[in-house]
Amino acid sequence: MHTYTHTHIYTCTHTYVCSTYIHTYIHTYVNPNFTAMVTGHGKTRAYLHRFKIIENATCPCNKGDQTIGHLLNQCTLLQTQREILRNSVLKSGKWPVSKEELITKHLNSFLIFTISIDFDQL
Repeated sequence: MHTYTHTHIYTCTHTYVCSTYIHTYIHTYVNPNFTAMVTGHGKTRAYLHRFKIIENATCPCNKGDQTIGHLLNQCTLLQTQREILRNSVLKSGKWPVSKEELITKHLNSFLIFTISIDFDQL
């Protein structure tokens, strides 16, 4: 049996909370979109559907359920923002990139990406 400490959500949350790099920016830059994208809690249609707040989890782009992974890698409505993030990451890394790498190695670009998401329009 796996404990909570062995789950992917724990790993992402632990990386988010414990990273020394994050702590230098925590009070200045963290916003609700960033928190939702890192933890997977709130904002996405998949999360809201899970708690029966909305009827379905399908993204308005109609390419799949609106999960964090979908928003980062597939949503056509975020193509422009994703290209900006992708180009920034490719300057010093490879794409696709994990959420953990976005947080630890590409934080500023990831923050800009999360700020650009208008969840009310998605």
